[in-house]
Amino acid sequence: MTDAAGPGGSAALTTSRGASLDDLPVSSWLSYHPEADFHQSRPWLEFVERSADRPVAYTWVTTSDQMLGLLPVYQEPVAPGSGYALADLGGASTAPGPAAVCGNRRGYRSEMLVGSLPPASAAGRETLGRLTEAAQIIGAEMNWPGLVFPYLRHDYAAVLREIMPNAIPLLSGLYAHIDIGGRSFDEFIKALGKKKTDMVRNEIRRFERAGYATAIERLVDCWEEVGPLVASVQQRYGHDETAQECRRDLRAQGELLAGHDLVFTARRGGKLIAAAVFYHWNDTLVGRVVGFDYANLADAMEYFNLYFYQPLSYACEHGVTRILLGTGSERAKQLRGAQLNGLWTVAVWSARPAWPADWRARNQATRERLARSARIDEAELTNEWCADN
Repeated sequence: MTDAAGPGGSAALTTSRGASLDDLPVSSWLSYHPEADFHQSRPWLEFVERSADRPVAYTWVTTSDQMLGLLPVYQEPVAPGSGYALADLGGASTAPGPAAVCGNRRGYRSEMLVGSLPPASAAGRETLGRLTEAAQIIGAEMNWPGLVFPYLRHDYAAVLREIMPNAIPLLSGLYAHIDIGGRSFDEFIKALGKKKTDMVRNEIRRFERAGYATAIERLVDCWEEVGPLVASVQQRYGHDETAQECRRDLRAQGELLAGHDLVFTARRGGKLIAAAVFYHWNDTLVGRVVGFDYANLADAMEYFNLYFYQPLSYACEHGVTRILLGTGSERAKQLRGAQLNGLWTVAVWSARPAWPADWRARNQATRERLARSARIDEAELTNEWCADN
């Protein structure tokens, strides 16, 4: 634990370390929780800690009465496919680990500062500097020469590059979100323009004609049914999660996030055919997973109705200001009113180069691949770290 005056002679900052979220004082969470993004929240981080198959170290920075930032540090997973292995984050040419994953190791966003603290502010830079310094010490103690900070917004990545001059920014993908702006569902749909509005209304009518019984349920009541459907989706896209693993995760999330969980379901004759799991956290609705019984789907645009239109309707009715829809299906989400933002992984290696020497060319190739699945010119995505810049 270290103390020092903050930027501009402001209140002293304290850097601390622990091996569990239980090591953080309750007073820190009381100041941190109201502004925290869902993926920074105590319940979500506890779920990640519980579900990890390896130890975690935490470092956090506080003033006398407020937490400014929190950083989990895990060893990166060995097998690719999780989205957090070195091969996933840096490409097939990346040298083998070990490395430390600094930040969230589950989910599609990884932020370290409380929501109201901009990374580029003086306090933000100081806090990020302290967190990265502590992460480097943890990595050295564990003999992990590499540090990776995955799935960051551009403003985080830019500050980390200034703090660690040898760090490399790697384009990781795009995430989709909707800013509702106080609009009703009809106002939002009409703002898409006539062609898209007609498409949305046709997809909703197609779903309604399929005759599903729809509802918003809680995980405590349906995790056992939802688990196998989620596993079917994961396996369809090349992942190896089993039904039992998905059930375990959903049950744990239901316990830790009770009251925040929303499961948009479609049933026929009482049997669950499709589901989408969301969390209502502060003023945000966060999409997590979908599940389908593929053999019994009615080919009625179930994905878009359960993962897009019904959550959007809920959000408009309950004062939600934004919806996070995650990664993948970028263009399909754009067509239905979602905006796209770039996600970056910042990597630094202490002993030897482990990332492609032509990382700018790699970023350019990733950008071109993403352009084939989305309108890049409509996305908030810098090209400053690509080959032609």
